Amino acid sequence: MLLPLLLLTGCEHLDASSSASVPLDEALSKLQSDICLTGSSTKKREFSSPAYSQNNTEFTSEDKLTILEDKYELVSERNDGETTTRKGYKDEDGFVAEQYLTYQNKVALKPIVDGMGDKMIYDNEYGNPFLDLTIDDLEKESDNVYKIAEDKVLTFCHKLLGEDVKGEVKLTYTDGNFTKITAENLTNDTFFVSTQSYTPLKITLSFEYTFNSTITPIADSVTAATNENPELQSALDGLKDGFRFNNLSDGEVTMSTFFNGTEALFQMMSPGATSPSMLDMYLVANDEDTMDLYVYMDESTGFILNDPEEMDMYYEKASYDYLVSDIQNLSAAVFKKTDTYTYVPEESAISRIGEHIIPGIYDALNLSSYEELRYATNELKVTLVDETTINFEYKAVLKATATTATITAAFQFAEIGECELPYQPTIS
Repeated sequence: MLLPLLLLTGCEHLDASSSASVPLDEALSKLQSDICLTGSSTKKREFSSPAYSQNNTEFTSEDKLTILEDKYELVSERNDGETTTRKGYKDEDGFVAEQYLTYQNKVALKPIVDGMGDKMIYDNEYGNPFLDLTIDDLEKESDNVYKIAEDKVLTFCHKLLGEDVKGEVKLTYTDGNFTKITAENLTNDTFFVSTQSYTPLKITLSFEYTFNSTITPIADSVTAATNENPELQSALDGLKDGFRFNNLSDGEVTMSTFFNGTEALFQMMSPGATSPSMLDMYLVANDEDTMDLYVYMDESTGFILNDPEEMDMYYEKASYDYLVSDIQNLSAAVFKKTDTYTYVPEESAISRIGEHIIPGIYDALNLSSYEELRYATNELKVTLVDETTINFEYKAVLKATATTATITAAFQFAEIGECELPYQPTIS
C-alpha cells in the first residue's frame, strides 16, 4: 500500500475534460487577455570567477507589469533608488518595435533588430505568456496552488520578465480567479562573454505578483514635439512651390537639380549653367505617372531619350514625388534650436529623420545611395542660411563586429519657392 499512498500525495495533473476543471479554465482564460500585475522581485547575478566578483549584484524591486495585445511595459523601482523599464510595442507586421517621432512630427513605430540585425517577433518576446498555457499545463499542488508545467517555465518567464530561467512557478486560485503568481529561486547558468573572457554567470530570480482588476493604459514613450521655429517653418512651407537641390562639398555646390513642381533638370558638370552642358539630365512626366529621362550629349545630338543599357543609369523610372521627396511636409517642430539659425532634431526623431526628406534624384540616376542616412542618421545639423536657403549636414556612424564606417553628406535647398529651370530643354 505504500506506493499508491505516495502517488496520491504528489501533484495532481488536471483533466481538461472534467467538470472540476471548468472554473479553472475560465480563470485561465481571463489571464489570456490584457493583464496587470504588481508586486516585488529579487534578482541576483553571481560570477563564478573571483576576477568578476565585484560585478555581482542583488536587487529587490517593486514592479508593475502591464501586458496588452500590442504593448508591454515592466517598470521596476529598485532598492538602490534606480528605476528600470522594459518596454515593447507590436507593429502592424507583428514585430517588436519602438516609438519614434517622424519628420512630420507624428508618433510612429519602427522595428527593433537583434545583434544580428534581424527583426524579432513580438509574440515571442513580449506576448502574453498565459496564451501558451492550457489546463493540462497546470499541476495541482494543494487546494488552491497550481504549478506551471516544468517544460513551459522557460518560455513563460522569457515573455513575462525577459529572463531565461527555470524552476517552479506557482499560481494561486481564489474564489474563481487566479489571484497571485509566485516563484522562488528560478535559476539560469549562463556565460558572460566579452572580447577577452568567457566566464560562468549564475542568475537567480524570485518574484511574487498579484493580478490587478484594473488595467492601467501604457503611456507613450514618445510624444509630438512642441518646438516653435517660425523662421524655419516659413522656409519649409515654400518647398512645395519648387527649389534647387544642391550637393555640397566644403560649402561649394558640386551638383544641382532644379525642381519646379512638374519637371526636374539635373546638372552634374556645370551646376547653374544657363545653357545645356554635357550630361545635363532632364526629367519630364509621362503617361505612366513616372518621369522620362533625356540626356544632353552635345550640340549636334541635343537631348536624347535615356537608354539604361548604354548610359548605365536610371534603370527603373521613378515618379516626380520620389525624385523630390516629401521635404515639403517636414515639420520645423521636430527641431531644437541650438543657435540663432541652427537646429538639430529631437532625439526621438534623429535616426530616421532622413527617411522621406532626402530627395531620390541621385539614387534614381544610380550616382549614389543615401539609404544609410535615411534609416541610420546619428547626427543632423540644419542651418537656415536665409529665407530661401536651408543647409542639411548628415552623419551616419555604422558599427559592425570589428569595423566602424562613417558616412556624411551635405545638401542644400536653395531658391525655395522661386525656383525656375536655368534654361528650357528642347526634346524631340
